[in-house]
Amino acid sequence: YNPGMTTRTSYILRFLVPFVLGCAPVASSQHPGPASAPAVQAPAPVTPALASGPVAGVLNYTRVDATFACGGAMSPEAIAAAAKAGFKSIVNLRAATEPGANVEEFAQAAKAAGIIYIHIPFVSASPDPATLDEFLKAVATPANQPMLLHCAGGVRASMFWAVKRVMIDGWTVDKAMAELPDLFGRVSPPLRAFMLDYLKQRGKI
Repeated sequence: YNPGMTTRTSYILRFLVPFVLGCAPVASSQHPGPASAPAVQAPAPVTPALASGPVAGVLNYTRVDATFACGGAMSPEAIAAAAKAGFKSIVNLRAATEPGANVEEFAQAAKAAGIIYIHIPFVSASPDPATLDEFLKAVATPANQPMLLHCAGGVRASMFWAVKRVMIDGWTVDKAMAELPDLFGRVSPPLRAFMLDYLKQRGKI
């Protein structure tokens, strides 16, 4: 009699019999539950990209990134061209009293083209901080993107964009002012001082 042999034989039979009977051995009486499905997250909203080429009828048109461009005076035909290029909104910084501004005409053209038209008149001789506040709200609204910001020559637009870079994107002032050198380089000293004071009052300098 060999106890060790009997033990080994019992151990082998324990695993062979289930296979002979057509079932696999059960290693444990506890079965893990079904794997939980990974959480499904809603996709982030996708902002449509702008066409890479210029928009006809916009003076000094400058595409900044995939969701924003700025420029100067626009022709009435430029409204439809901007909509075709992918813009969802146009922000006009020109005062209604400026020659060629034609604010009402452009507003009607924008309505016909199905593009949002926002008028925020900014007068360089008497700059109002409230206009920057209004612009920052508009540019932070997803429904307004991509956005085309314009004035008469693009200078005021470049200053507004620099403020957005600092206030919303967290850029330094120097980096923001250097992004559009051809336009921002023409910002007058009084307007620069106004912009810097605006940022200082809001703790960005």
